[in-house]
Amino acid sequence: MQLKHTLLFSALALSSAAATANTYITPTFYGDILGQVRWEDNQDYQSEIQRATAGIKGKHKTDLVTILYKLEGEYSEDLTKTAPEDQDFDIRVSEANLVLVNKSLGGIFFGNGTTGTYKDLYSRVDIFESNNMHLSSNVALFRQGKNGNNQLAYMTPKWNNIYAKVAVISPNNNNEQDVDIFGLRLLYVTENFDLVLNRAQIDEKQMPGNQSEPYVRYALSSSYTTGNFYAGGLVELNIDDPQGDSTIYGVSGKYSLDKLTFKLGAQYKNFEDALKEDETLYLASATYAFDQHFSTYLELAEYAEDGKGNGENRNDNINLGLNLKF
Repeated sequence: MQLKHTLLFSALALSSAAATANTYITPTFYGDILGQVRWEDNQDYQSEIQRATAGIKGKHKTDLVTILYKLEGEYSEDLTKTAPEDQDFDIRVSEANLVLVNKSLGGIFFGNGTTGTYKDLYSRVDIFESNNMHLSSNVALFRQGKNGNNQLAYMTPKWNNIYAKVAVISPNNNNEQDVDIFGLRLLYVTENFDLVLNRAQIDEKQMPGNQSEPYVRYALSSSYTTGNFYAGGLVELNIDDPQGDSTIYGVSGKYSLDKLTFKLGAQYKNFEDALKEDETLYLASATYAFDQHFSTYLELAEYAEDGKGNGENRNDNINLGLNLKF
């Protein structure tokens, strides 16, 4: 697609022009380890390191652009659970990307990692430690994944807190389609409030089965922060979805009181097909932070309709965990 090539040439032009460096900032080493004990209906008790990450990030300033970079490795139980039967792996490169930013021209992102759609929209409601959209989205009702490969995105300069993004993602290099997913996003972001509208189109060749039309997803997200209180909401509309057209609503909130943080959330999925059962998820958690690096949490998830929904297990669960960040 011409758009993809244009963005790529722009990225190369910016990086070539940024040959003279003014300031170099030493990379930051970071990571986290999340371990938990999990009690889940219809499954055995589990004691696991649910996720562990380590990486480096930093930036390099030049006369023309600021270059942001990130490289991260991850261990996750979800990787093994979602791997094909003939594969058994639990380690991956979760982030490998570059961002070129110029205040007057905008910014260009390319590489692998967390998608801009997740960062800008779904992260507003996906605030829980254990029941979240990480990797397979196997405990969330939303259709959006958190990670994407072969991403190329452009962000316009900001004007009165308003800017736009256009992105292409091509995880499949063998389907005779340069752009598997095409996204457009409009953002209004201030220090305490944001409102984001997104349209994503997934090519029919990227979908399973005999899909004859592209699958289109619209999402509208907003969040508000005041003092120790935070609230976020999201509406997702799925059109020509192979799993069935649906509308999904999600809200999350949290309140911090000294070292304690309380969170509540709910997600509701309504199918257009009356024969499909709607789904509802309720979430609650309490976190105690010993300091800025170490915390413990208790989290509960309650599905109003237990069982198997859209190929994913929908089981009530209780999680007691520890989170160490460095």
